[in-house]
Amino acid sequence: MNILELIIGFIPSTFGGIKNHTYHQAKEMLKHGHTVEVCTSNAYSRTENHGRIGTDSIDGIKVKYFKRLFPSLKYLNTMYLMPALIPYLRKNINKFDVVHLHDFRTFPNIVAYCYARRHGIPYVLSAHGTVPRGSFLKVVKKWIFDMVLGYKMLKNASRLIALSELEVKEYQNAGVPKDKITIIPNGVDPEEISGSLKPGYFKRKYKINETFLISFVGRIHKMKSLDFLAKSFAEILKEEPSSRLVIAGGDHGYLNELQRILRRLGIVDKVLFPGYLSGPKKWALYWDSDIFVLPSKQESFGIVVPEAAFCETPIVLSDGCAIANQVQENGFGIVVPFGNVKKLSSAMLRILSDDQVRKEMGKDGKRFVLENWTWELSAKILLDVYSEVLMRKQKI
Repeated sequence: MNILELIIGFIPSTFGGIKNHTYHQAKEMLKHGHTVEVCTSNAYSRTENHGRIGTDSIDGIKVKYFKRLFPSLKYLNTMYLMPALIPYLRKNINKFDVVHLHDFRTFPNIVAYCYARRHGIPYVLSAHGTVPRGSFLKVVKKWIFDMVLGYKMLKNASRLIALSELEVKEYQNAGVPKDKITIIPNGVDPEEISGSLKPGYFKRKYKINETFLISFVGRIHKMKSLDFLAKSFAEILKEEPSSRLVIAGGDHGYLNELQRILRRLGIVDKVLFPGYLSGPKKWALYWDSDIFVLPSKQESFGIVVPEAAFCETPIVLSDGCAIANQVQENGFGIVVPFGNVKKLSSAMLRILSDDQVRKEMGKDGKRFVLENWTWELSAKILLDVYSEVLMRKQKI
């Protein structure tokens, strides 16, 4: 099977969840004897490009980088305009058996959708939580897109991939029947993490001497609700002053505001910003953390949760995260109401104050991840989806 993946940014970009998802799924496809090509932009971040243009190979995955235009223009950079993708797909789309679109309202998806439809090539779409329209200005722009093309893109997909039941409902709200949606969760690669840096490395590297380490990994963006985490951490310091908070991730327009909040709270010296972490450095942070916190108002999955849980780190997350119930019901974390500073700080203190609770949560989390959230398991489901849509095409 020859598979084409369309994504707005790929390695070495700082885009987290979607990039990692695509990379790991592609690696699993290669293990099963399939070929994968990724078409992507040369975006490094929302407002920056990196130098790569042309073809590269990353762990056996063929990657085509196309130059993104206008990276610094606010109302155009979210589309990821890559004009050179048009002649490339016009010439090469027929090489592929199935096309997989990632994200939703993007220029690469528009181009791939049009050529896949023209040539009768089945496509599946993973929106990764991007179907809802968001704030008022975004609602207007996204509504226009949906009326012109978005609803057709969803309707004509051979299959839609959801990360969780929450995303199933988001697709249904856009008019997609439930029987057209398959849930495929994010996962981890146990071998990659197990062979990484061992506990103690992160604390030594950053000279962290505090007793407790609380961490967050993800984009430093307003939607991640890091102000909620900051206020709760300020309460933690009143009870456990020997605590440190690490916020690891690239700045997506919110770092200055977050630092102002920390200064106002008087805790700026207790928060470390190591920047974007990947690979061994990221795993080292998880290993050394006593708690991992995901405070977002809404997350369609949150790939950082299985990553941290596999490293035996207890989880505290808001009830806006789609997998919150799975975390709490299976004993490896605590769910708190979004925005409730007292409840978040109390949940963290409960874990920090009891060594046995931390150990039990850590073991339960790793066990659950190995049984439910690995890339090997999710790739098997995805391969079944690809096979199903190809068989359907052959019957037509």
